[in-house]
Amino acid sequence: MLKGYVEIDRLRMQAFHGVLPQERVVGNLFEVSLTLGYDMEQAAVTDDVAHALDYSRVVAVVSQVMAEPSALLENVLLRLKERITGDFPAVTDGRIKLAKLTPPIAARMESVAVALEW
Repeated sequence: MLKGYVEIDRLRMQAFHGVLPQERVVGNLFEVSLTLGYDMEQAAVTDDVAHALDYSRVVAVVSQVMAEPSALLENVLLRLKERITGDFPAVTDGRIKLAKLTPPIAARMESVAVALEW
C-alpha cells in the first residue's frame, strides 16, 4: 500500500446554513477544505486516472451536499463525510474543515470554522 492524500483547499461557495432565519434567506460564503486519504499505489504505478481518487467528482459531491441547508455546520460536516465515504469507498480516512466567512457575530475575524476527522 502507498498511502496518499488528495487535498482540496478552500473550495468557496454560497450556501444557506445557519441557525438564524436571515442566514437561511441571505446565505453566506463558505470555504470547504478536505484532506482525503486513500491507497494511491495503483494510480502511481499505472499512471491511469481510473485508479486515482477523482477530485472533480469529490467537488461535485461537496457542492450537492452544501446545497441542502442545515442549522449547524456540524450537521453539514457529518453529511459530507457520509456522502464522501459512501461514494468513494477507496477513501480510508480524512479531514473536512467548513468555514463560514462572514458569521453573524459583532466581532472582527476571518471566519468561524468546524472540522471533522475520521
